[in-house]
Amino acid sequence: MLVLCYSFVTLCQAYENIALNKTAYQKNQYEKGNNTFDASNAVDGLKSDLRWSGGQKTKTKFRITGTASLDFHLEVYGCPIHESYFGNCLVSNTMTCQCSKCKPGFFGRRCEFECDVGHYGYNCNETCGHCIDPRQCSNVKGTCLSGCKAGYSGQTCKEDCIVSQYGYNCNETCGHCKDPIQCSAVTGTCLTRCNAGYVGRLCKEECVFGHYGYNCNETCGHCKDPIQCSTVSGTCLTGCKAGYVGRLCKEVCVFGYYGHGCIKECSKFCNRSRDCNPVSGFCNGGCRNGKKGGYCQEDRSLSGRTIEFYCFIGALGLSTIVIVVLIICIILKRRNNKHQERGHEQLRNTVDIPVAYHAGGACGEYIEFREGNTDNPYDRIQERSNVRYNK
Repeated sequence: MLVLCYSFVTLCQAYENIALNKTAYQKNQYEKGNNTFDASNAVDGLKSDLRWSGGQKTKTKFRITGTASLDFHLEVYGCPIHESYFGNCLVSNTMTCQCSKCKPGFFGRRCEFECDVGHYGYNCNETCGHCIDPRQCSNVKGTCLSGCKAGYSGQTCKEDCIVSQYGYNCNETCGHCKDPIQCSAVTGTCLTRCNAGYVGRLCKEECVFGHYGYNCNETCGHCKDPIQCSTVSGTCLTGCKAGYVGRLCKEVCVFGYYGHGCIKECSKFCNRSRDCNPVSGFCNGGCRNGKKGGYCQEDRSLSGRTIEFYCFIGALGLSTIVIVVLIICIILKRRNNKHQERGHEQLRNTVDIPVAYHAGGACGEYIEFREGNTDNPYDRIQERSNVRYNK
């Protein structure tokens, strides 16, 4: 019995030998054991030498006539091929009409189904990475077509951002985290704390004017230029103000010194020797005797202008006194004159005219007689001699 295995399928006006190299069997082989006449020659695809001895065809031991009755066992290998069935197959089994291996991104008996969302690759065994849109994960290669979620990078978005990078596709740079490893690859937040000189959730904000250190909790010292206070260490980059020294300009000058760098000595003529203001150098509590001025370096002796000033003041005072005395004298003089006038007026009103009588005598003496009150002040008037009365 001759078993003839064949099959053909038409696809786009083409033929495919689906019996190629399949199993073939011949019951009555001509010269058994001789491969020249083996049944496998019928399906080996060779047809360049079809002579009986060419080794490319089979031969039966019996001659078949046109009246011979043949029993055939026909087995067809394969099944209809269509793009929707076998287009995504890598290896197909035409005997079972199944794909033994699908192309990446497909699954099913005939590889007719795409991978579910979130899966890709051979037999859809791979899981998509951190795509922004999981539906945009390529079912073939797993590429995230719309980019990666924050914190991831790479074509498949399975790679974490490197240290100090974060955000979508790791395009952002972390701030000044105290521990760079503790910068969140997703949000950029510093999970521990910021480096000295910076604040904020991302540690990207510098300390405000006049502050420095961790969380900007420290206050700058007496910097010559406050803007030049380091926000990290607090160092005064351009030096200290007068009266202060040290890296942070927080130390006051030691006793007896003042000024920039505290290199100037206070005056020994301060009321308390060398006790002065560390900024200005002025003596605290004034100067010792004989000295004056803020620094107690000037002698108290009068200068020429000072003498002139005091002379002017003295002359002005003396003139004022003289004028006052004169005014007082004039007033007293006037008062005295008024009293005298009143006295004379009173005298005229109270004294009578004296009358003299001749009493005879050699000397022609006169005796005065007065009338009136004997208590008159004029009673004490002595007798006048040699006074003549003329009528």
